Amino acid sequence: MNQLSSLAQLSASWRSFAAPRSAARLFVAVAAFGVPITLALSVTSSLGAAPQGRAAFVQDGENFAPVDSDGDGLDDALESGQATAFDRVDSDGDGWNDAEELARGSHAAVFSSQPGPGRCSVGVRAYLRDGKLHATFATYIASGSMDSARLDIGIYAFGRMITLPPATYMHRMTLTTVPTKQPGGLMLVSDFVLPQVALLHAGSMSVYGTLRIGGVATSAASTNLVMRGQTACELVQTSQISPAAAEQIGPGIIYRPLGGATAPITWSSGEICVQRMNSVGTRGAVVTQEVTAASCISGWDGFCDGGSCSSSVGTTVDLVDPMALVGG
Repeated sequence: MNQLSSLAQLSASWRSFAAPRSAARLFVAVAAFGVPITLALSVTSSLGAAPQGRAAFVQDGENFAPVDSDGDGLDDALESGQATAFDRVDSDGDGWNDAEELARGSHAAVFSSQPGPGRCSVGVRAYLRDGKLHATFATYIASGSMDSARLDIGIYAFGRMITLPPATYMHRMTLTTVPTKQPGGLMLVSDFVLPQVALLHAGSMSVYGTLRIGGVATSAASTNLVMRGQTACELVQTSQISPAAAEQIGPGIIYRPLGGATAPITWSSGEICVQRMNSVGTRGAVVTQEVTAASCISGWDGFCDGGSCSSSVGTTVDLVDPMALVGG
């Protein structure tokens, strides 16, 4: 399939998401969260029954809400993929719930890693549930007010940055609020289903979000996805695994199977593929990195495909840089 036909298929996929049967324009005020949130969307679904602190939009009887055993807003499969506990709101016992640590950029599985000061921030992860690709955005606002706040969501695929209109994802979306450590703050977790055509046909895709307050970009986040054979993986920096990994391994990128994905039996467990990279070009918020060295390193929770790891040297990958999205 060539790039043009793949883009056409991607566009058609988004249109099918955005145009459910007998769509009606709805304005839904969700007051049960303790914070008034107004949503404007085109859906056939209704605001279904949901636990306190959660609004689930169900289309044609199909519920896309995450499976969230501990009630922190993060799906159990997502937590498995990032090595946090699906049965504990605060995996590392540091007093910060896992969703807030995702939003504020600290390590939810490392006690010594805790959020720093800041008035607003956003984080994102992806996972698979029942064969569907989900993106989860965790948004933190210290003031507790959504007034003038907007989260712009998009994907990078086939060499293009594509901002997604809300109608393309909000009818397959779940909103959850969880308590913040500091009183008066707002933690909003947005989980929605994405079409997988870009990831499957291009072999890579990035999901990004930019949080704007009063129209000004104040925080951004991205997650970069690749296919390794038939396995969907997330590219993460060694510093995102843990501070110890960054110190012991040094700078680099690893690929780890998405939560909900199964690593092939041919991949070695207890190892990770660490790729050393150099930047060879930039285009807007996209940085092209070339793999200069790659090897499996043992002693870490993960999987490594030795053959494809070493053979990745000389290849390039496009990564969306969140700092560039906010002008940094």
